[in-house]
Amino acid sequence: MIFNSLTFLIFLIISVCLFWALNVKARTLYLFIASLVFYGFWRVEFLAVMMFTTVVDYLISLELGKDHYTEKKRKRLLLLSIVLNLGLLFFFKYLLFFSDNIISLANLFGLEWNSPALN
Repeated sequence: MIFNSLTFLIFLIISVCLFWALNVKARTLYLFIASLVFYGFWRVEFLAVMMFTTVVDYLISLELGKDHYTEKKRKRLLLLSIVLNLGLLFFFKYLLFFSDNIISLANLFGLEWNSPALN
């Protein structure tokens, strides 16, 4: 679903109306489900990745809120969350770009590498 499509406009209108019709406690859950539906319109397969990162970040945030951790342990948990999210971003968004450029650079220097079939 693209932001400038008629489908998104209809989805937005329905979502806003339902949001304001719900009570305050149900709104957060509704926004979560509406976000999943929105992202699911693009690629359903990636909902598992989104749910994985959501659960991991939520669990890490709960651990960061506990008092019995030292500052060093909290920094490690935060670093774990950042590395996980940036790693997934790199893998899904930039891996093909960098691998194609590295292969082109290797071919420029006379090394024969075939591009792996990454789709």
